[in-house]
Amino acid sequence: MSRNYERIAVRRRQVRAALAAGPLRQAEIADAIGITQSAASKILHRMLVDGDLKLVRAQAHSGCGPWPMRYVVTDQSCST
Repeated sequence: MSRNYERIAVRRRQVRAALAAGPLRQAEIADAIGITQSAASKILHRMLVDGDLKLVRAQAHSGCGPWPMRYVVTDQSCST
């Protein structure tokens, strides 16, 4: 197993742990695990493609304009 793959696996676990409390936006996830938003974007995109995460709409009362999408862990994703 390569070092890069190990880092990705660690980040995936960190994302799942951050989302355990409920849906979060990309910026909130990046802050929770201590990485930049661009790094979080790459991880989250891959997790979306793999089916580990899905997007849900934020609450309608969370501001004006288009509401940000939030990430949640899917039921079918593994917990490792």
